[in-house]
Amino acid sequence: MNVSVIGAGNWGTVFALYLHRIGHKVCLYEFFRERAEKIRKERENKEFLPGHFIPEQIRITSDIEEAVKFGDFLVIAQPSHTISAITSHMKPYVGDDHLIVSLSKGIEPETLRRVSEIIEDNIPSQRDRVVALSGPSIAREVVKGVPTTLVASSKHINLARRVQYNFSSKLIRIYTSRDIVGVE
Repeated sequence: MNVSVIGAGNWGTVFALYLHRIGHKVCLYEFFRERAEKIRKERENKEFLPGHFIPEQIRITSDIEEAVKFGDFLVIAQPSHTISAITSHMKPYVGDDHLIVSLSKGIEPETLRRVSEIIEDNIPSQRDRVVALSGPSIAREVVKGVPTTLVASSKHINLARRVQYNFSSKLIRIYTSRDIVGVE
């Protein structure tokens, strides 16, 4: 499965490494071109995840079109206050066959919308199709291989189960729920 992780901060980089570890083809998107080039060249995200090698097999890009077109799953790992902007950039390239998974927590300060609401408003083709993936996970523990659990939640349980099936492993056990508000 091809997975694009949108956001090369701490959690996004850790999740990209995790997805690669469990056998997915991964593209990691970083908004700033210079930062993406530095990560690609050094094979390390020194700003957000120092000391952890990023394998050559993980594609790193600052081209949102490339990132969106690469992934079957689009995993958004951005701060909540940036979700509106990044999803507006993604919109022209998102197709009906994509599944958007949000790792982002919080609400948009100006509108008080939850992340899934922002995504659905900005990318209408994904209305009622967003999966929120959250739980008691700590990025620095996940990257070290400490087992944890997450909950995949969507208005449509079959979409949450699809994330559960594709992203679960011995390291991360994923449960499912329809309570997207509670999970977010």
